[in-house]
Amino acid sequence: SEVDRARFYREAKAAAALNHPNIAAIHQIDEAIAVDADGNQIEASDGPRPFIAMEFIEGGTLEDRIKQGPMKLDEVVGIAIRIAEALRAAHTKDIVHRDIKSANIMLTADGQPKVLDFGLAQTAASTKLTRMGSTLGTVAYMSPEQARGEEVDGRSDLYSLGTVLYEMIAGRLPFGGEYEQAVVYGILNEDPEPLTAIRTGVPMELEQVVAKLLRKDRKLRYPSADGVIADLEAIRISSSSTSQRSISAARPVREPASRSARSMRTGLLVGLGVVTAIAAFLAGSALSLSEPQETRIFQETIPGLESAALSPDGRMLGWMARDTLWVRSLSNRIVVPMTATREFRQVEWGRTSDHIVFVDGREVKLARTDGSGITNIGTIPPAELVHAIIWTPDDRIVLSLQYGGANGEVLSFPVTGGEPESIRRMSTSSDGYSVRGITWMAGPDVLIISSTEFDQHRVRVLNPTTDAERELDAALQKATESSTALGASISHDERGYLLYQRDTDTWALRVHPKTGMPQGDPFIVFSDLVAPRASSNGSMSAIDFGTPDDRVELVLFDPATGTHTGTGLEHAGFSRNPLFSPSGDQVLLADAEAVWLMDLRRGGSRKVSTGFSVLHQWPRENMALTSEYMDGNAAILMLNPAATEDVRTLIDGPNSEFHPSLSPDGRTLMYYEVHPETGRDLWYVGVEESASGLEVLGEATPWYTGSFDDAVPDWHPSGNWLAYMSNESGRFQVYVRSFPDGSIQRAVSIGEGASPRWSNDGNTLYYLAGDSLFAVPVLDEASMELGRPSGFLSSSETNMQRTVSLEYPYAVRPGTGEIMYFRYTSARPDLKVVIVDNWLEGLGQ
Repeated sequence: SEVDRARFYREAKAAAALNHPNIAAIHQIDEAIAVDADGNQIEASDGPRPFIAMEFIEGGTLEDRIKQGPMKLDEVVGIAIRIAEALRAAHTKDIVHRDIKSANIMLTADGQPKVLDFGLAQTAASTKLTRMGSTLGTVAYMSPEQARGEEVDGRSDLYSLGTVLYEMIAGRLPFGGEYEQAVVYGILNEDPEPLTAIRTGVPMELEQVVAKLLRKDRKLRYPSADGVIADLEAIRISSSSTSQRSISAARPVREPASRSARSMRTGLLVGLGVVTAIAAFLAGSALSLSEPQETRIFQETIPGLESAALSPDGRMLGWMARDTLWVRSLSNRIVVPMTATREFRQVEWGRTSDHIVFVDGREVKLARTDGSGITNIGTIPPAELVHAIIWTPDDRIVLSLQYGGANGEVLSFPVTGGEPESIRRMSTSSDGYSVRGITWMAGPDVLIISSTEFDQHRVRVLNPTTDAERELDAALQKATESSTALGASISHDERGYLLYQRDTDTWALRVHPKTGMPQGDPFIVFSDLVAPRASSNGSMSAIDFGTPDDRVELVLFDPATGTHTGTGLEHAGFSRNPLFSPSGDQVLLADAEAVWLMDLRRGGSRKVSTGFSVLHQWPRENMALTSEYMDGNAAILMLNPAATEDVRTLIDGPNSEFHPSLSPDGRTLMYYEVHPETGRDLWYVGVEESASGLEVLGEATPWYTGSFDDAVPDWHPSGNWLAYMSNESGRFQVYVRSFPDGSIQRAVSIGEGASPRWSNDGNTLYYLAGDSLFAVPVLDEASMELGRPSGFLSSSETNMQRTVSLEYPYAVRPGTGEIMYFRYTSARPDLKVVIVDNWLEGLGQ
């Protein structure tokens, strides 16, 4: 029923939020169609069923161990302490297990207990979700209040722990009987037989702990697991103190390791860490922080990884992959999916591991890592990019936005929510740089940024206001000035280092811990690791992009026959928005340095123009339309593919303009502009064709504007309709709107959608969603009645090159209707998250 389903998801998510080595991990919560061994659906009317994917544990249950014979008392006490610690972790998050019993506790191969089946767990606030008249839990282990059907709290679990502890010592339950009624009567009215009367050698202190756990009145039991743990630890210490003293007296004194010995050990650990420590990390071993002289490297491949961040205390990792925010405790292997996003843009931790903040579209959201809730705390202006986000020591969120070109802004607002305040507004004309990364320093309490300028990349102080800050700003810029690419990441290690990305490497600059002034020259820390993040425990995280082969090959796909044809044309580098010539015999593509012309009939290629261009349309043989950054803003240009370096500027306004699309009659040029207030808007301007290409007539006019983003327009061959993408629904979808009045709008994509293109005959509209290309049939052109989208060409199956949603990795060939796309000639490696434990001690190793 829906009630059961609601309870399942609430309780499963609560269980998944528990990060403890003595609690079985929940890896996934999802739904699936149940099928039999032959693949036939079981009870089809039921539809998808919820399921939990849990950690596999080798070993047996505690119940089976008890049946094998008497357990040693020190083993009993050790197991009880671990169970109590697991309950403490759950109760701290207001989660009550309700069914603690020996059959729900596994013992691993090394004897460590794992508490199972938190499927009956409930948060204290959701007890009413339990169906009326039903009692959860196994009768023999129930607390008196649970047996009476009353509301329960953590003290009920402690009673059940007392029953398990009694069972481990005595080999039987405290209240037995052939019928449930007799067992319940004993729980409510009788006292169990004393343990000292059943088994010799039981310490009186241990009997007292069990008796206190089994009190009928919950007010007389331990108020929390803390007291249980403390008393059991005292019993264990007391019983072993004599032997401990004997061992200590006999142990020889160990001299401190020499510096050379420590270096040798560190080098070996770094080298072996890539083999042995990876296995430990994947197996859920803790990142031990007790040996500060050892540097160890842990790494894990995460499919679909977009961004990752180590928590400030170094104990948790958060990352975004496949449109889902995940967190993991590094003390065990529990991975918790926090939430799915519509348009992920950035993620950052709070000042502790309790909170994580992320940007989803224009919304800034705060998530509690225990899974108890997500809150919208702010809305940012429309922006092309969100470069960075941090949580400052005074509990403010600071973000860096880019509106287009070098036009951007650094905003701040309280963690509790509110309207954003501008810290710094950057413009192409006045500043000429964009803020790529942000961190803060405890000493001077100022924001440190990494910045990208037209010709240089530097670390600087944001908004220096005092003489000391201006001196620090000048010193940082001088120390870090570089003509190579400075990445978007920067982080501050409180021991006096700034970590930042340059090209594909992580660099460090030693700074004074109080003034922030540079002390020496920058030096490289790790090659081929980017996005460094330092934590207070001496660890750092980074991302390994691997060494992917960027070579792509041009492929043609025929939708009518479903066949692929190779062209024999390859290219190294990033191929953006491939374009067919009007005849369909040639192809234009652009990489990071130039525009290239490829010939499908004769083969071969040649360079058309230099510079970083984004291709958009090739409407005439002697005219292709592009956009390119000029003095910080993107402008619309026209190039002649038949010549070399024949490039003219068509539109160069105060903001960035992208994606020009010429109407079929050649009289109207549609494009989108990035405005700092309204975001992406659709504009058009009148044009006329001449022997040299296009001439712009008059001033441009806004066609479709608003507080949401509208982009990448594409004309229908009739000239009466425009396809485009917009996030007016809260996420990017594809729409069609009538031109010129715009009075008729049709939603095209089901769910998300981006990068629309019409077929040459106008009978099909293509768009991208997820990892696939979709086709939508046009049923009636006059009214633009559309059919149902159908997906094909999955990038996971074809290895198709993918770009950002505002670009095209595909084109439609004139005449044949074939789909051209680029696919990687070799499989793309998934990104790795790398965690370096005690990175500073390993410098030079």
